[in-house]
Amino acid sequence: MAERTPAQEIDELRDLIVGYAKQEAVDPLKNLGRWVGYGVAGALLIGAGVVCAGVALLRFLQTSGPEWADGSGHSVWVGYLVQIIFYALVIVIAWFVRGRPEDEAKRTP
Repeated sequence: MAERTPAQEIDELRDLIVGYAKQEAVDPLKNLGRWVGYGVAGALLIGAGVVCAGVALLRFLQTSGPEWADGSGHSVWVGYLVQIIFYALVIVIAWFVRGRPEDEAKRTP
């Protein structure tokens, strides 16, 4: 068996360290970027859906609303008030459903 020179040992150690750094740092960051992308895309789609639902609610109240919406102009603001209440309700639900760091710490065994 041939003896290896110190230069060969150093090269092997450098290759080992670089490979380990890629495995433990670069690859997880690539995976994290993918999950962040999914999260941003999901948030944008949910946001667009909530906005569309709010506009649909307003349009429904303006066209097919109850009898008090007589079109005289005195009750036009009620549809907008209902839409604001709808958005406030969505915000409150999102606030209470979100994950909290202390809850995640309790779930970890």
